[in-house]
Amino acid sequence: MSGVIDQSAKRSLRQRLFEPLRHKRHASLLPASPFLSSHPPSSSLSHSPVTTNQAVNLSNASAVSSSPHQATSTPTNTNDLLDHALQRLSKRDRATIQDHILPDSSDIDSALKQALVAVKEKQQCCLEKRWKFILAGRTVTFKEEVDKVIHWLNRFKAVGDIAVNADPVHAGLPWAGIRLLLEAAVSEANQMASLLVGCEMVFYMANRLMAYIDFMHKLPTTLTRSNFEAALVEFYAHILQFLARAIQIYRTPSVKRAFAAAFGEFSNIENFERNCDKLGTRVEIEASNCDRMISEQKLQKVLVDLEQQHKFQDSLDRLETNFALDKLPYAIGAIFDSYDQVHVACHPATRVDLLRQIQDWAQQPQSKNIFWLNGMAGTGKSTISWTIAKWLTYQGHLGDIDLGASFFFKRGEGDRGSALRFFPTITRQLVSKIPELVSLVLNAITADHSLCNKSLGEQFEKLIYQPLQTLTIAPGGRPTLIVVVDALDECEDDTKINELLQLWSRLSQITTVRIKLFLTSRPDLPVRLGFKRMSADAHRDMVLQDEVPRTTIQHDISAFLRDAFAKIRTDSNLLLDTPFDPDWPSEKVIQELADVAVPLFIIAATICRFVGDRNWDPREQLETILRFPGVGQMSQMEQTYLPVLHHMSATLREAHDKEKLYQEFQIIIGSVVVLAEPLSITSLAALLEKPSHAIKRRLNSLHSVLHVPVDHDLPVRTLHLSFTEFLLNDQLRDQSFRVDGPTTHRMLFIQCLKLLSGPDGLHEDICNLRHPGQLRGEIDSIIIRQCLSPASQYACRYWVHHVQHSMDLIRDDGEVHIFLMRHFLHWFEALSLMDCVAEVIKFVDVLRPLIVPNHSACVSSFLEDARRFVLTNRYIADLAPLQIYSSAVVFAPQNSVVRGTCGRIPVWIQRSPITPAMWGPELQKLEGHTEYVYTLAFTQDGSLLASASGDKTVRLWNPATGQETRKLEGHTEWVSAVAFTQDGSLLASASYDKTVRLWNPATGQEMRKLEGHTEWVSAVAFIQDGSLLASASGDKTVRLWDPATGQKMRKLEGHTKLVTAVAFTQDGSLLASASGDKTVRLWNPATGQEMRKLEGHTKLVTAVVFTQDGSLLASASGDKTVRLWNPATGQETRKLEGHNEWVSAVAFTQDGSLLASASYDKTIRLWNPTTGQETRKLEGHTEWASAVAFTQDGSLLASASGDKTVRLWNPATGQETRKLEGHTKLVTAVAFTQNGSLLASASYDKTVRLWNPATGQETRKLEGHIEWVSAVVFIQDGSLLASASYDKTVRLWNPATGQEMRKLEGHTDGVSAIAFTQDGSLLASASADKTVRLWNPVTGQETRKLEGHTEWVSAVAFTQDGSLLASASYDKTVRLWNPATGQEMRKLEGHTEWVSAVAFTQDGSLLASASYDKTVRLWNSATGQETRKLEGHTDKVMTVAFTQNGSLLASASGDKTVRLWNPATGQETRKLEGHTGEIMAVVFTQDGSLLASASGDKTVRLWNPATGQKTRKLEGHTEWASAVAFTQDGSLLASASADKTVRLWNLATGQETRKLEGHTEWVSAVAFTQDGSLLASASGDKTVRLWNPATGQETRKLKGHTDGVSAVAFTQDGSLLASASYDKTVRLWNPTTGQEMRKLKGHTKLVTAVAFTQDGSLLASASADKTVRLWDPATGQETRKLEGHIEWVSAVAFTQDGSLLASASGDKTVRLWDPATGREVQRLDGISYIMNTEFAVGSNTPITNQGTFNINHQSDSIPVSFTDSNSSLSLKKDWIQQTGRNLLWLPHEYRSIVSACHGNTLVIGQSSGQVNFIQLDHSMVV
Repeated sequence: MSGVIDQSAKRSLRQRLFEPLRHKRHASLLPASPFLSSHPPSSSLSHSPVTTNQAVNLSNASAVSSSPHQATSTPTNTNDLLDHALQRLSKRDRATIQDHILPDSSDIDSALKQALVAVKEKQQCCLEKRWKFILAGRTVTFKEEVDKVIHWLNRFKAVGDIAVNADPVHAGLPWAGIRLLLEAAVSEANQMASLLVGCEMVFYMANRLMAYIDFMHKLPTTLTRSNFEAALVEFYAHILQFLARAIQIYRTPSVKRAFAAAFGEFSNIENFERNCDKLGTRVEIEASNCDRMISEQKLQKVLVDLEQQHKFQDSLDRLETNFALDKLPYAIGAIFDSYDQVHVACHPATRVDLLRQIQDWAQQPQSKNIFWLNGMAGTGKSTISWTIAKWLTYQGHLGDIDLGASFFFKRGEGDRGSALRFFPTITRQLVSKIPELVSLVLNAITADHSLCNKSLGEQFEKLIYQPLQTLTIAPGGRPTLIVVVDALDECEDDTKINELLQLWSRLSQITTVRIKLFLTSRPDLPVRLGFKRMSADAHRDMVLQDEVPRTTIQHDISAFLRDAFAKIRTDSNLLLDTPFDPDWPSEKVIQELADVAVPLFIIAATICRFVGDRNWDPREQLETILRFPGVGQMSQMEQTYLPVLHHMSATLREAHDKEKLYQEFQIIIGSVVVLAEPLSITSLAALLEKPSHAIKRRLNSLHSVLHVPVDHDLPVRTLHLSFTEFLLNDQLRDQSFRVDGPTTHRMLFIQCLKLLSGPDGLHEDICNLRHPGQLRGEIDSIIIRQCLSPASQYACRYWVHHVQHSMDLIRDDGEVHIFLMRHFLHWFEALSLMDCVAEVIKFVDVLRPLIVPNHSACVSSFLEDARRFVLTNRYIADLAPLQIYSSAVVFAPQNSVVRGTCGRIPVWIQRSPITPAMWGPELQKLEGHTEYVYTLAFTQDGSLLASASGDKTVRLWNPATGQETRKLEGHTEWVSAVAFTQDGSLLASASYDKTVRLWNPATGQEMRKLEGHTEWVSAVAFIQDGSLLASASGDKTVRLWDPATGQKMRKLEGHTKLVTAVAFTQDGSLLASASGDKTVRLWNPATGQEMRKLEGHTKLVTAVVFTQDGSLLASASGDKTVRLWNPATGQETRKLEGHNEWVSAVAFTQDGSLLASASYDKTIRLWNPTTGQETRKLEGHTEWASAVAFTQDGSLLASASGDKTVRLWNPATGQETRKLEGHTKLVTAVAFTQNGSLLASASYDKTVRLWNPATGQETRKLEGHIEWVSAVVFIQDGSLLASASYDKTVRLWNPATGQEMRKLEGHTDGVSAIAFTQDGSLLASASADKTVRLWNPVTGQETRKLEGHTEWVSAVAFTQDGSLLASASYDKTVRLWNPATGQEMRKLEGHTEWVSAVAFTQDGSLLASASYDKTVRLWNSATGQETRKLEGHTDKVMTVAFTQNGSLLASASGDKTVRLWNPATGQETRKLEGHTGEIMAVVFTQDGSLLASASGDKTVRLWNPATGQKTRKLEGHTEWASAVAFTQDGSLLASASADKTVRLWNLATGQETRKLEGHTEWVSAVAFTQDGSLLASASGDKTVRLWNPATGQETRKLKGHTDGVSAVAFTQDGSLLASASYDKTVRLWNPTTGQEMRKLKGHTKLVTAVAFTQDGSLLASASADKTVRLWDPATGQETRKLEGHIEWVSAVAFTQDGSLLASASGDKTVRLWDPATGREVQRLDGISYIMNTEFAVGSNTPITNQGTFNINHQSDSIPVSFTDSNSSLSLKKDWIQQTGRNLLWLPHEYRSIVSACHGNTLVIGQSSGQVNFIQLDHSMVV
């Protein structure tokens, strides 16, 4: 064969040599380096200290390499390379290096150790100061750099002499000098940064150099190899020169000044890296040339030789592996032979037969996979486990069997009592036995860093099952591995025991390695159930106390006692003056003790420990045991433990001494036995507020029952669970040593709260992170442990546990309530830092049932609100804990109890967004899917929710906590449907991959794959008993399957288009299918016969569902309707209309009383199936709603959406969360609470709405009236609201909750007006039935009926003291009444038309009346005389209102104005204009500072009566915001919307100043002229409109485009306007005349954006045809066509000088172009969804809606990074950032459709139509 070898062989060599190094440089351990990048360096190179012209010319090298000539010289060795490299240095540099190279490995080792010590000191400094700096555009953290340096030093140190023998490059480094550098005393950040980065870079480059030299040594001697060697020498010299210069700087007299001037400048470090890049690129080229010259035969030899050289690298790789595996968490103390475990093996003379049986099982190849040894407490199971583990460890050396792993459970010991760390702990051990697993496990944890916190099923699948399944080792090539698991019954979550067993049983399917399980436990129910669900062939069981004869147990215990006492005797003879008798104790005593113990070894062990306590004479100790009452009088445990306890007080004579002992025992020992997990003496001292020595003293006498470590930082443990059970037993009630569990728990929860509330307790930013966006994953665990002591962490995690078990109830102002009010957010933060955020909601749910009924309204409200707060913010609290104080508080509802009690808006947030007043019906968002969520399903008990997504996965969620429990992967296309069996044991999923898959939800295992459909599967449904599964498909068929076998039972054909959905009746007698053929068909599943065809829908039917009793069928359709059918007759019973897009899903509650529908209009609607009435509209999703599902009890509704979220709602409240458009019909009345904090409005839409006047936010919508609401009024203290309606009723409401309190019935016609007396004791109502009625609001009783008016009564009003009531009527009169007697006092006549309203001044001396005669009249209440007639209105006057002091009167009229009058003079003071409809009502706040008016234009407006200025209009965009633009000075913002309007906003106040109406389709873009005097808007109505922002007047309408207009842009001088359109053209207009100047044609698809250069000489246009085109506006000529984007181009922008053009595209790139040449100069990759871009003023920095980016003219393609800008904010997905750092996280509903930034103010336009202003001051972030 020729010398040319195939490419794959070459790749093999290159990969084996260089790929591992590349991988390591990009791993999390090391920063990314462009050293072997495929792109040239990212910036121009500085002058290299080593000149490149000394090297062989690259072009010559290339020529030579094509015709190699063999040379005769032998290859150069590494030492020769060092000599050649040194020769290239200057004399001074060469001498410096030679002076600091150490002669042998021992010297190198010594220098390494000293260097390590120095760096670790710097590590502590970096931990304390948390320095960061920017190097070459990337943020570098000091701690990371220190860790890397330590890592390299450990690598060199750990391999010892290997480094000298196999790696002369590293041995040749000047280690003495490196040590001096690392010992340098530096205190400034820049010096430290340069020192650390420089050293780390040297180590990394040296490591690379060695790899290349290894390669070179195996090459034949050719000129190509010589070129390669020359490049290596130059590279080597560059590294040495850098070190030489650094060492010289250190040795100068003024170290600090030298470092600051030279080594401390980042440019020197950057230059070193750049030059290494350059030299490295050349080395790579030369290596490639050599690679091509190796023949196939020589290649194999090289590979063999390289294997030898790579032994050194393998050693280093093993260290890398250990470092990576350290990231795998494990249960400390759970592994066999752990340091802090207290175990002994079985005595050699005991358990002989039992151990032999277990050993035989382990060694027999065909034995069952699981051996379960079970027995009662104290029978010695753990000792047997320990013995077997020890024996297996020895057997491992023999090769047939080995200890694979172990896990010793222990209840109450943190991770040892939890299943969460079981599989990671087992995995850590298995990889040491099966090295081939290492890479597979590392891949798993690298792919998902949170894997070890996921569900058990996912942990098992990714860490154990999949890696074992994919091993390539041959069967039988490994010993059988035995996994020992002890005390499984002590796993604290019983539900996990069964799951562990089910998952482990799957290992029998693994063929690569044989793994068996030896398991011990008590025979508790959860364990027994787990084994019952297994095949009997899978396990062997043995009951310890039953299957081992009692005589054998007695023999074994006797042997144990003899041996133990012999040791005690021997040890005591060495210590005591009086020797023991040789036969002490007698055989009789041994047998007596054995009788007491049988069958419990724990009793024998406890007796021996008690007797052997070296603090006492063993003979006396034994006598204490023997003197105690004998067998028959006490239980075995009493006979064992009581002597131990009584011995503590045996030497005490005084009663008070004993009492003190008992008290200390209750506190200290009581705590030890009830703690949720063991604490050390140090932590106990901190928690119990007692000195460590006092605790140690009390524990010293209990070594026979407690493990008390010498080290006070190690946990104190009970030696056996039986001691805890004994002390807590009620049978010990008369014993002084009995521990009262509830009392001890109460003491502990009080101590926990004291610790957390103390001076060193919880507070904001407890770890002093300072930056609010700090990610938890980047916080060093050392810092967390330093700031949160073990005692504090225990208190955080377990105070709720102690409250729960204390039997105490929680009440207002109690300990729990006070703690929560002061520290809830601090506690939330601490748990987040501890990675326990998922537990917070569980803690809150534990506390809620403990509340004292009827005496705990405040704490109850707090906990309810806290639950919502945690559910809403769980994700961000876990991601960045300090966002709890910023994002979580800022975006909480205005009336959130947590926000009001614990939260405060951070000082650096100067303006906050508008948030709802109350929590909405949405309980939480479940985020995790990466594509659209299409459907979901609850298990029947509501404990599990499944969601299916376009990301090809099914995810299982815990609805209570929002935690993702499993991710089911297997489908190869998007998943379209999911369904559970009724018992939740099986889940079916349908997919576009044409398959149905069946899953076990408990384990996440795929059980079956059902294949048969020839097109995508759209839906699945189980029959109730799970025996039948139906699937619908795009192949027009429905198929029935047997889930047990996977066999297809029937194929149902009949539909003429795709089948979209299927549903069974509960009894399985009927199957419904929906189809694209617009029909629903009913089938008999038993026969496959079509029973009925339901027709009526006019578009495809998307979903079907039956009520539980099968009496009703609902179908959803693309025709925007839901239809209800009678399945028995096929008759359509109702058509539900309301959605304005097609309906995608429907679901009934179990009782059929409620129906939910999901739609593409982004809403969920709730319906009453009986009446067909829509009861609620749930809004919140930002994309189409795809699915809905109820829990069985109907208390929870889940919805899925294209916005990638699942949302949970409370169907009972359905509270409106944000609806800015307001009422849907005219507003009839308004009323303020006395303090002005709440405003109520009444409307023809039959609702009352409550508003927050301060924010303009609607807080509640009160529904109940069945006719229009005519009036509203608050009681004086605001606690009650009355509403009157033409449904003839008055309703009383609780404004705080929105709950209807009473319905007052009696009027025989519509109620027109209502009024309370000031003290709220009386309510008057006026009616069209011509009467006024008086009511008692407390009882709802009618007290009087006032008759006299001859037409309907329109208004009523009380004087302040309630002594007089006025009523107005259509009979043109006002009547005055005595409310106490019901007597008419006066009749006021004068109006010539009916009287519409009356109002008293506060003192009751003056009465105003409004009339349809266009006048307001003032009357003297005492005399009934008319004092003034106020004229001015040009239409009927609807209502009047006085200020409280009577100095101002407001009147509202059908002439659309409000007029203000001076009652003393009758003069009109102001005319308020703005409403576009009749004004129905006016009302003042109590202080008269605010006036509200309600109108038939459906709005409520707020006015300043003093100025007449409108302060707020309660409305906003009603559809999504599409564009925003600032004036150049930032004083005004324009927003465009799909609601066809443009709105203008005052940036300083966030106030909407104008609403520009005129467009007839959605508005797509807005642009101001530079001076802000003109605004252009583009619309889908094919026009551009010009507006005067000052007046809001439309000045011109530009018509000409033949399709929608997408963009507009002015030239700087405003003389020209460009518009882009869907008609593929750009048009130029004269804004002054409105004349079209030019039409620019060329684009082949819609034009998306336009931009002018500053001088207006060039115009750029972007298009969906993937091009940017440049035009000459003067001629209309296309000058250039810029091509390169591979998707549509969305935005373009010029730099200020016009030298650069940026274009953004759907291909996720921003490209920079030279407009003069059309050349692409740079590409920014990885930027999705850029809709607009511009350049910062005076710079070449592009600013987009996705952030601000660095650019570099020297690089063709670079990743995105943020600029260091102090003046602007930017959005980055879900974060507001500044200088590339996260500041404020945006919840899903606040993320932008469009955004714009001016200075520190960010404006976000949302899909809801809301425009939010957020102003941040980064300089104030502490």
